Amino acid sequence: MVVDVVIIGAGPGGGMAACWLAASGLRVMLLEKRHLPRHKPCGGALPAKIMDLLDWDIAPLIEARIRSQKFLFNYEQPTFDDKPDAPMLLVSRSRFDYHFIERAARSVTVRDNFPVVSIEENDTGVIVRGKNGETIHAAYVIAADGATSPTARALGLAQAAPVGAAVDVEIEVTPEVLAEEQTHATFNLYCLPDGYGWIFPKAGYLSCGVAAWRNPKGLPAQMQTFLERSFPPGSIQAIKQYGHPVPLFAGHAAVAARRVCLVGDAARLVDPVLGEGIYYAVKSGLLAAEVVLHLLRGVSDFEPDWRAVDNCLLDRDQLRAQAADYTDCTLYQTLIRRGIARELNIVRLLGQPFFDTPERFYHDHFAAY
Repeated sequence: MVVDVVIIGAGPGGGMAACWLAASGLRVMLLEKRHLPRHKPCGGALPAKIMDLLDWDIAPLIEARIRSQKFLFNYEQPTFDDKPDAPMLLVSRSRFDYHFIERAARSVTVRDNFPVVSIEENDTGVIVRGKNGETIHAAYVIAADGATSPTARALGLAQAAPVGAAVDVEIEVTPEVLAEEQTHATFNLYCLPDGYGWIFPKAGYLSCGVAAWRNPKGLPAQMQTFLERSFPPGSIQAIKQYGHPVPLFAGHAAVAARRVCLVGDAARLVDPVLGEGIYYAVKSGLLAAEVVLHLLRGVSDFEPDWRAVDNCLLDRDQLRAQAADYTDCTLYQTLIRRGIARELNIVRLLGQPFFDTPERFYHDHFAAY
């Protein structure tokens, strides 16, 4: 089979790329290794600014809008930070991710239960092979295949950097506890070494988790301790538990080959302190789609949606001039480096005290609220 673009992975990065390319008239195929819709372990917290990247209303997907955040230092010293103008949006990741696929599916061919077993780039395109033996030839690939990205490994991109880990649970609690937790999101910093725990209210349940960035061993036991110390005895009525890696941004890395762009977790575009990656997945998916569309159309002027490049410190004329120097996906690499990666690198450098001097970091950033 021959297509213009293959998108690997049906998370928010791949889904955003599919939505953006759906109206292009290109032959686009999205591959997902699992059955859709699939569960995604994640706290499901979105920054309000993600709304600026979308042309459609996601209000039906939002299970809670949280304007108050509670911070603790190892279960003590609680403080509150109220942000009435920038609420945290809480969603179910399975519903949130799948809504992108539903929007794109009328114009994009979606194949689930399609694990990719090999990917090979050459001068004329990319050969993608599935576990079922099927071969797909594409001009370009957008790889949103997650923290352990097979595409990145196959092409030597986004090479080894420390990977954190998280354990997420969905819990049903007594009505009294649910009502108490509905008013705010809780962040319990340093309730485990080099990490934190969280409690997010959802529609009729709580999403909780613990994450560790440097020493993720023993997280299930840490999760049990977190629940025992965070809730009254007997208040948890049901629990579902999941674990997953967190590919924290660790500095500039190769996120593109000639015909392949890595987006989201595959490119390690994840906040290195709090581990939030959904916003960066959506934005990098948009940027990858814009770059691939530009390359396929072969036009001389690069005119992306400005939301994809608004953080690249370039005006439109500078952007066109820089894009003229590129004939492949390394344009995406350059724009990621100038934009999203530059922002995350600042977070990484400023956030180093989070790990080195935790109590001072907490008091400097949270105790003043």
